[in-house]
Amino acid sequence: MKLQPDQFDVQSITAYGEGWVAINSEKHAGSLIISSQGQRLSWPVSRFEDLTEGHFEQLADIDCELIVFGSGRRNRFPPAAWLKALMARRIGLETMAWVLDQSMILLHPFMPFITEELWATTGTRAKLLVHTDWPAFGDLTDAEAAAEMSFVTGLIDEIRSARAQVHVPVGLKCDLVATELSPAARAAWTRNEALIRRMARIESFSEGHAPKGSIAIAMDGAAFALPLAGLIDITEEKARLQKALDKLTKEINGLKGRLDNPNFVKSAPEDVIIEARSNLEAREDEAAKIKAAVKRLAELG
Repeated sequence: MKLQPDQFDVQSITAYGEGWVAINSEKHAGSLIISSQGQRLSWPVSRFEDLTEGHFEQLADIDCELIVFGSGRRNRFPPAAWLKALMARRIGLETMAWVLDQSMILLHPFMPFITEELWATTGTRAKLLVHTDWPAFGDLTDAEAAAEMSFVTGLIDEIRSARAQVHVPVGLKCDLVATELSPAARAAWTRNEALIRRMARIESFSEGHAPKGSIAIAMDGAAFALPLAGLIDITEEKARLQKALDKLTKEINGLKGRLDNPNFVKSAPEDVIIEARSNLEAREDEAAKIKAAVKRLAELG
């Protein structure tokens, strides 16, 4: 298996046997810490039974996001209490054999023949993969992580929505100004900045007052401004939105008139009435979005 992305100096487990492992064909007989940057550090523990909380505290000093833990010939797990230092540094730990087994079980419905073959060749199994119980992971909820990702995805959605409402061309990148950031929001931005920039098409980020001609974006614990100067012609965009709103208003009034007519409701087939109501709901939703965009542009002057 590879321990880092494809590149010339890749660290790979090229062979293994009873009491030894080969990294890039170099044989090692003791426990090792192998990093994706090429480091190979001795780990002062020879058996799973000799592990202590201190050994995992040593791992917490490594600058990484995930540790893949090989537990030996059998699939064994360190006590959760020993992982406190890793959790405090937000470092994940997975037991290698367990991860592979769970992956094969989850992939089996989609690629049954390949996973069944891998299941048979990667260990001694009590039964076929097709007869193995579906994984039951219990409650894996991480409230802190869920709140952070809710902030990240919410911010991306708000920026995309604001851009779309005022017709900013998809290919253009925008600047983003944070006018308010709580400690939690700042931490979420710092850890996910690359993702937000890419998904929301952000060119530069800064903190300060909202520039003139900006769209305000409010989040839980944060506030942002999206400057529109140079991206759109505000006067032209107002005229375009108003024209679209006028057209929608006419269509909405027509649909309401039909649905408010007792004779139409009484005589029309049920599927026609359902379609008319669905069309009315869709147009009212679209009109509400355009009104919100018009209001935003009005605030820009």
